[in-house]
Amino acid sequence: MDPQFLSALIGFGGSIIGALVAYFAANKATAQAHKNQLELEEKRYRVELRSLLQAIHDEIETAWEIYEDYGKVLDSLEDGKPVMMQSPIGVNFTIYAMNCHRIGQIEDHDLRKLIITTYARAFEQVACIQENNRMLTRRDFLLSTDDMSAEHRIEEQQGQLDFYGGVLKRNHFELRKLKDQLLRSLHKRGVLSDSPSQALLTK
Repeated sequence: MDPQFLSALIGFGGSIIGALVAYFAANKATAQAHKNQLELEEKRYRVELRSLLQAIHDEIETAWEIYEDYGKVLDSLEDGKPVMMQSPIGVNFTIYAMNCHRIGQIEDHDLRKLIITTYARAFEQVACIQENNRMLTRRDFLLSTDDMSAEHRIEEQQGQLDFYGGVLKRNHFELRKLKDQLLRSLHKRGVLSDSPSQALLTK
């Protein structure tokens, strides 16, 4: 075989091998970089979700402190009696409202459901308190008039207040139970600790 041809063939083969080595090395480096990026994104996502759960904990705890005086009235309310206390309560639950889509990223089904159920009950109770306030205002207005025909409407309004007292009391006990369960669940999973359970969250 021609020595020059053989030398050229060996040189060409070496070039091919070199190119293949470079190709696979580049692929490996790209794959590793991609893996590192995914791990970084996953870590960032977990940190963000942990922060969200901490904020949910604080929002629920703070809202309960605001609501607690009204809750004490309900604790002592006799069955069939109305709540005659006006309350300016108007909690908006900003953390929950702005992050509903992120709650779906919590892998733990029980925790996710408990968060949603607790907030749903809280929204319902706030709406019931606001309606009770409106009924008290209407009743007070009717009582302040000299119109004798208002007596029937006053009795009707009082009946609605009596009914709503039972609704508020039942909601209160259920809300307190859910609130306690949610805060316990968050504490148990280490949301407020330095080393939270990573099994909670998923991207």
